[in-house]
Amino acid sequence: MAQNETLEGGQETGGEFRQKFEAIQAENDALKSTVLAQVAGRFDHVSADDLVGVEVEQLEAKAQELYEVRSAERQTILAEGLKSSGFNEEQIASIVAGNASPAPVTKQTVPSVVEQMGRLGGAPLGNEQDTSQMSPAEKIAHGISQRNKRQGS
Repeated sequence: MAQNETLEGGQETGGEFRQKFEAIQAENDALKSTVLAQVAGRFDHVSADDLVGVEVEQLEAKAQELYEVRSAERQTILAEGLKSSGFNEEQIASIVAGNASPAPVTKQTVPSVVEQMGRLGGAPLGNEQDTSQMSPAEKIAHGISQRNKRQGS
């Protein structure tokens, strides 16, 4: 008897049963992936991969938990970055809460500072480090550290 033949009495052979099982398993996996993507799509900072292995009944709660944890982490990182940039606690709390946009620490623009220095007879301070090969983020960090050194922080 061939592997895929039906036995007498309408019973399936092992090969037929296995094919049906694998087809149903593949369909279930596809449906599960769709559900994971839909649940994760309702929450910022949560991906479907974060929910793999979570029971279906717990998906929503787990996604909410991950969202809250990651949002808190992002707020902490934002607050630390703002603090190192010279913002005071009140400004940081307001920005982190989403009530205000970050305002520059100083209202002076670069051209106005250069103009003031020219009137005083001074020359702008040269950078001790060559910034031409730095990435934009590295240039910003370097500028902040230079400003903090000049302010005595």
